[in-house]
Formats: sequence, structure tokens, C-alpha cells
Amino acid sequence: MPPAAWYLPPAGRRRGQAEAPALQALSIGFFHIDIAEVQTAEGKLYLFVGIDRTSKFAVTQLVDKADRRTAWEFLEHLLKAVPYRIHTILTDNGI
Repeated sequence: MPPAAWYLPPAGRRRGQAEAPALQALSIGFFHIDIAEVQTAEGKLYLFVGIDRTSKFAVTQLVDKADRRTAWEFLEHLLKAVPYRIHTILTDNGI
């Protein structure tokens, strides 16, 4: 091992800092859903995104306005597009 002056701790940790607790293993089917406003030359659009935390499978939908109806339609689109069972959906409630 090189002299202590040359030692670099593993990325994400400093010397003397405790190891971060291991992340709980998540089973496939845990989706995080979010929405983003997209500015275009024609005006505003809204991008709904759903990403599985384990497999990174992603589903997107671009809509003209973001309201309860388009959110519901995105959920229906997500359920049809995902080829496996979704057991959890995480959102930030539009905040």
C-alpha cells in the first residue's frame, strides 16, 4: 500500500467516515413517477416519466397540459407498457 499521504479513500467516503448503510434490495416493479415542464418553440409541454428503480425500465408520455385526467391516462399507459407486475408507485404528489 502506498504511503498514507498518497492514500485516497474510496469515492463517496472520507477518511474516518463510517460506511453508508447498504441500500435495501428492491424487487422489480417499484416505480418512481415524476413530471417535468418542457419549453418548446411552440410553447409548454409536460413530460410524465415512470422509472423502475431496479430494472431502470422507463416509460414516458408528452402531453399538452398536466391535470388529473392526463395523470390518470399516464398511469393507464404505464400499466399497459410495463411487461411485469408493478407493486409500488412512488410520487412526490406534484410538488
